[in-house]
Amino acid sequence: FKGRVGIRCVHCKHLPRDQQGTGAVFYPRNIRGLYRNVCTWQRVHFKLCTCMPESAKQKYKMYKENDKTRGRTSYWESSALALGLRDCQGVNGRGGIK
Repeated sequence: FKGRVGIRCVHCKHLPRDQQGTGAVFYPRNIRGLYRNVCTWQRVHFKLCTCMPESAKQKYKMYKENDKTRGRTSYWESSALALGLRDCQGVNGRGGIK
């Protein structure tokens, strides 16, 4: 996925790929789906990551329970665009973010 934006778990990135938990790395296909992709990543990978400290898991849980901005995809989209990220058409018609 050369040139595409990827999101990787900082806690297990040092492990060989086959020892990282499910979903340790993912490459969003477009900016519009970024929020939903991150939510899925958090829901799936955070539970399985053996390297993530318990304190980080508890902090995530607290934010999830108390954050009133959850579900505001427009914030994620506008923030990504403000950072200079853009949707792109990849090889073989596969999209991505650059």
